[in-house]
Amino acid sequence: MVSERDVANLCRDIYPGGLPASAWDLLEVPTSGIAFGLKDFGNAVAVIFRGSTTITDWLRDAEAVADPVEHGGLGPVHPGFFAGLPELWARLKPRLNKPVIVAGHSLGAARASLFTGLMTLDNRPPVRRVCFGEPRPSFPKAAQIIANVRGRSYFNSNGRGHDVVTDVPFTTFIEDYVHATPLVPVTAPPTDRDVLELLLFAWHPMRLYASVTPEVAII
Repeated sequence: MVSERDVANLCRDIYPGGLPASAWDLLEVPTSGIAFGLKDFGNAVAVIFRGSTTITDWLRDAEAVADPVEHGGLGPVHPGFFAGLPELWARLKPRLNKPVIVAGHSLGAARASLFTGLMTLDNRPPVRRVCFGEPRPSFPKAAQIIANVRGRSYFNSNGRGHDVVTDVPFTTFIEDYVHATPLVPVTAPPTDRDVLELLLFAWHPMRLYASVTPEVAII
């Protein structure tokens, strides 16, 4: 059995200091470009997108302009999150020949959602999408396509503090950014050290999400 906790642990362990490259079936962590890993569970393969760690990642996060990229099938999408995903799907498609789980944290969560949309448009939808601390990746057209795939987007909060990354990009009368599905709340409060070091982002670390993700069976 593969569970959402298994996937959460992979999302945690794709960051520096996590699993060695030899533990992945494929791991690409370029200094510029999309960082992701493949893990074959036998009856399914997980595509795990890493969140921001490099300067290029942070620049991609900031590429949310008032007139976003218009994809022919998905409609308006966040330009920075979407960059490189169509090419990556074309490259991985021949290799993903069993049920696919798509997941990610932060920037990686946004990429996981958009990658799910591309797979769905190509009539190869994944069996599950699992996101953690996901920023809004697209406008409603893409959200409706992504929502056809069963999935959860986890949101760390206790009603007083919360993961502020899930608040951006902001929805305005110009930029109609949305999440594909309602956020699922979990509670893993940050430590005092998290608050001192991460300030506004204290609720965001993937290790917090991994500590409370339930053992929900996927396949």
